[in-house]
Amino acid sequence: MGLIICGKHGESGFTDRVSKEVASCIDDGTPLKESDLKVVVIRMYDEDEFLGTNKYLLTEKEFKKSGIPEVSVVDKESTYDVIKDKLPRMEGACSSCLNNFYKNNDIDPSSIDFERL
Repeated sequence: MGLIICGKHGESGFTDRVSKEVASCIDDGTPLKESDLKVVVIRMYDEDEFLGTNKYLLTEKEFKKSGIPEVSVVDKESTYDVIKDKLPRMEGACSSCLNNFYKNNDIDPSSIDFERL
């Protein structure tokens, strides 16, 4: 997480790996339901060593269009790149705006398993 200067919240946390479509809905106040969102998870390993997990917040429509699995386990950078290249364009969102978006749309962040910052 980084810091940004949000037009609504001033200096705020920044949540990355949010698709452009989701970021637009957050900015515009376009309502979405929990079922309209999908989290793609990529778990990365180097042989037996766990390197980390990246999570990407997409719309259900974007997820279906991408054709990638909901959860992927990769042990090669080239495999990661193939999956990442199928993701839609990613942006980010002010963490406060994202949390307000969840509240305004009655979305429980823990139910979609995306970081709430």
